[in-house]
Amino acid sequence: MCGRVCAYTCAPAMQKNLEIGDYLAYGEERLKIVGFGKTKKIFSEEKEHDIISVYFPLSVAKEFIIKEGGDPVGNQTIYIRAVSAKKTKQLLKEVEKAIKQRMGGRMPSNLKPYIYENLVEEGLKEVKRTTLIMAGIALIALIVGGIGIMNVMYISVMERIKEIGIRRAVGAKERDIILQFLAEAVFLCLTGGIIGIILGLFTAYYFTPFFDIPFVISLSPIAIGLLSASIIGLFAGLKPAIKASKVDPVEILR
Repeated sequence: MCGRVCAYTCAPAMQKNLEIGDYLAYGEERLKIVGFGKTKKIFSEEKEHDIISVYFPLSVAKEFIIKEGGDPVGNQTIYIRAVSAKKTKQLLKEVEKAIKQRMGGRMPSNLKPYIYENLVEEGLKEVKRTTLIMAGIALIALIVGGIGIMNVMYISVMERIKEIGIRRAVGAKERDIILQFLAEAVFLCLTGGIIGIILGLFTAYYFTPFFDIPFVISLSPIAIGLLSASIIGLFAGLKPAIKASKVDPVEILR
């Protein structure tokens, strides 16, 4: 077990000036350096900072950090390792119970025991919430796009009313007219979907290096997007196609 204190400072500069065996001022105490770990970085809106982390035994921490009613050097995190992964939740309950007993039956507001499994669960919940929000936005976009496709198909029917009348006069059936306009609506939606996928991939490929995120292409979302576009095209073009099929060729050719 060990205590850990993180201070936002320039860790590389300190490592250049300090060597193993030197002493580091830590609050009112002096700690002997026995080794260096890898430097970790965090990102903020203003600038990027390095974190210097100090590790020491819990027995040392008890002497000058874990003091009743005091927190002289800032925030601390105490890591406790369970005997096995299955015992982590039980260990968390025991830690909470011990803290409450020491603090008079209540959990301090500035002290929060947790296990990494809880952090993963919270992260998954946040991902699910974000997914639902994005799904809602996508659904609204699909509905708006479907309405736009329907209006375009209505305009197409009105502009090609003579063509429809001639086709009906030479023997085209209502089913043929419906299939023609449904195919056009689906083709229009698929074309827009393919263009959107290409733009999305290009945007992701261009911007992911700025956020240090790996660029990964997943085929399942692409397939689902094209399938959704096809379904929207079928529903959006159905009513205009039925209207086109009901055109009276005699009235049109008169």
